[in-house]
Amino acid sequence: KNITININFSSISLHKPLLFNLISSMSKVPDFGANFSNGTKFVNHRSNSISWTPYYIEKNHPISEGFILKIRILKLEKNRNAWGLQIGCCYFDEELQDDLDGTKDFSNYIGGNDKGVGYIAKTGGIEMNNGEGIEYGDKYRKDDDITMIVRNDKTVEFLKNDEYQGIACTLEKFPVVPLISVSTICKIEIVSLTSIKEI
Repeated sequence: KNITININFSSISLHKPLLFNLISSMSKVPDFGANFSNGTKFVNHRSNSISWTPYYIEKNHPISEGFILKIRILKLEKNRNAWGLQIGCCYFDEELQDDLDGTKDFSNYIGGNDKGVGYIAKTGGIEMNNGEGIEYGDKYRKDDDITMIVRNDKTVEFLKNDEYQGIACTLEKFPVVPLISVSTICKIEIVSLTSIKEI
């Protein structure tokens, strides 16, 4: 299978060889068979509001090594919240476990309370550090594919339709749980979740 990748090499000199190996190998390696917290590969969110709803991916299996997550945007409507959708990951700790168990509200968006990082659909920014939006890459919308690469050195990078967006941040620790946060009517699909170790 042929894959077209448009990359600005000047921004990724340290990661260029590995990036090619990772992306070219993705179609050859079986994924984890990952699902959202609703038990399927799809989120069909029907609410349009200013509040956020998280959907965890493989919530019972926090990830302690590098991985590649590919998400497809099947529908994404506009709403009053300027961000609409975030794709990212958060640290797995006692506070998150309480949220997964339904005993405590962890956070209504990725990156709240310094707990992770999210790539924002409607601004192209990165959300982290208690809700701070940082300028980062391209906006994304319906029919786009977003790939998140979390390396074993905890570096986080994103691609939009296989176009490299740059290094978003470096995580403080493993394990993490991938997730999306939504605040608008949308339909999202998990295309694949692949271990870098397997590649």
